[in-house]
Amino acid sequence: MTEQINVFCLKTVHRDYGGGPIQDEFDSNEFYLDTHVLELKNQLDQRFRHNFRFFCLTNESSITLPDINLLDVSKYDMWGWWNKMLLFKKPYTQPGLNIYIDLDTVIQRDITDIIQYAIHDKLTSIYCYFKPIDWERQAYEASNYNPFFKHVTLMNSSFMMWYDDELEFIWNQFQREMDKSMVMLRGNDEYLNLFHKDIMNFMPRGIFYSYFYGAEEGSEFFPKDKDPFLKRPQYYVRMLNGYGKRKHRVHARFTDKRPVPLDYKVKTTVARETRQIFEDKGIVTDENGKPIELSYNKVGLEVSS
Repeated sequence: MTEQINVFCLKTVHRDYGGGPIQDEFDSNEFYLDTHVLELKNQLDQRFRHNFRFFCLTNESSITLPDINLLDVSKYDMWGWWNKMLLFKKPYTQPGLNIYIDLDTVIQRDITDIIQYAIHDKLTSIYCYFKPIDWERQAYEASNYNPFFKHVTLMNSSFMMWYDDELEFIWNQFQREMDKSMVMLRGNDEYLNLFHKDIMNFMPRGIFYSYFYGAEEGSEFFPKDKDPFLKRPQYYVRMLNGYGKRKHRVHARFTDKRPVPLDYKVKTTVARETRQIFEDKGIVTDENGKPIELSYNKVGLEVSS
């Protein structure tokens, strides 16, 4: 008999109360609607052949369907993705197998058997095979020590699995220095990798790919498969990662015959993510991710080249 399975998603809305940014202005990639919740539930009903309870962590929703359980997170007043940390806290975490899925995820094929990768006392998540293998080691230096890249990680929490309340210690530690962590780190991926790397269990290749970054960085063992905005029907799950909705993005490539530096993969990935950071704030950048001229973003931060 299969134990209880619980599937979670997260949908938060941040309003402008006194001059702060509206969420879709600050980061449009984190702006989701109730329709996205319903779409994910529909995908699971079609491509996940287990009985499961469905939960949505939210601070605002008009959903009233009996098979979608809303869990209020408003009292914690955390920004967007940081609310994922509540998944490890009772009463949010549930008895049995817990599965979390981002709302910008598309389930392309049947994932019924995906539960076999869950392990007790471990956090099963995605490994970014579509990023350079030396990303964590070289990104900070390659970015000229940009603090945005100090704690980068190849771990991605768009999909996670864990059992019961076995990982509640993650929340207990996080809440002790919550404000500091949310200032120092870009998100919960970096937090989990920095403080809980020893409990990570990663999904194998061939299941997840990124609509924005591609599927495989490539090596002597695995062929390169990095074309962005390409649907790959052989994979089971497409991670849009928010950025994937912006189809004008392209990957930087050499146009002459100069030899490619050893850290080129890392530097181009740094540049791409730096461009995203600034352009989400309304700042024009060059191909290396540097602001072109003095500008002000939507929260009043002055940035100068």
